[in-house]
Formats: sequence, C-alpha cells, structure tokens
Amino acid sequence: MDVIQLSDEHISALVLANLAFPIIYFHNRKMHDIHLYPQRVANVLLNENQSSYNARYRGLQKSPTAVHLTFPKEPYSPLDIIKLTRSYIYQSCESPSWDNSEAKAIAESILNVAILSLPGYADAPWVI
Repeated sequence: MDVIQLSDEHISALVLANLAFPIIYFHNRKMHDIHLYPQRVANVLLNENQSSYNARYRGLQKSPTAVHLTFPKEPYSPLDIIKLTRSYIYQSCESPSWDNSEAKAIAESILNVAILSLPGYADAPWVI
C-alpha cells in the first residue's frame, strides 16, 4: 500500500468539520472534545500520519511540527467528511502505534459523527 503525507487542508477539514453533533472521543480513559483544542488534535493527526509514512518508507523525513489550520471556503458535507476520514485512516494505519493511538480514536469519532450527520440518517429504520 502507498502512503502519502496528508495536507494541512485535509487535516483541517477533519478537525474543523461542522457536523450535526459535537465530536467527542475517548482515549486513555478520558473524554475529549476536539473543538476545545483543535490545534492539538490536528497535530496528533498529523504526527500519526507522518509516523505511518515513515513506517512504510522507513523515511527520516522531518515532518512539520504543527498543522496550519484553515477553514474551508465552503463547508464539507457529512459524506465528504466520511470519505476524507476514511482516507486519513488508510494513510495513517501503517504506524506501529496506530491500533492504540489517540489519532485512531479521533478518526473513528469523526467518522461516527459524520455518519450520524448524514441527511435522513435519524429517520432511517433502526430495526426491521
């Protein structure tokens, strides 16, 4: 599998996603709201993606230490956020720390909230 280093714009879209519900994640037995500390969360995502890139290519590239958060010109839809999050997971899962990482917890929470935010999701049947 190829791994790419994701752009600040990509990570910003995930962290600054304007979805129907707050994005809360759990890591190390603590609850976190990504909107309270967006810069820290963006840097966690960036570092895990860089770790994945380095693990895949055994690279010693210096990574940026911080994401330059940028608000999109137009808000991304929940479907856009789902696809961007799936891309993030694909690009970051080569890291040896991925399975227990804070980045994985963040990405899974963004994905779940984006799914809940899809138009019509709340009205869809739960059981048949």
